[in-house]
Amino acid sequence: YDLNGLAKQLDLELFSILGSKLNDLAKKYKKNREEIIEIFKECSGVIQDVEKKLKGQHVTTWSEAEDDHLLKPESDPVHNYLIKSKGKDAVAKRKAYLGIKEQ
Repeated sequence: YDLNGLAKQLDLELFSILGSKLNDLAKKYKKNREEIIEIFKECSGVIQDVEKKLKGQHVTTWSEAEDDHLLKPESDPVHNYLIKSKGKDAVAKRKAYLGIKEQ
């Protein structure tokens, strides 16, 4: 078996499904592709949260500036504030989304 080839094929299929779902949301909520992608990034790639946000429901979202602070040690005042305000679980999920290793 060519496991690398299989993994690449699965990745392509997953990205195709994801792209299709994002396109469906864009049409349903009358957003352009760039807007949907931005919301997707703000929501850490969680499709359910993207749709909740589009419906006007509260979800935890993130900015690039906040992401920059997550790269800093937890002793950083803003990093510490993010843990307190958004919750340790939300911060851990965002770090996982960004590929940041726990310190």
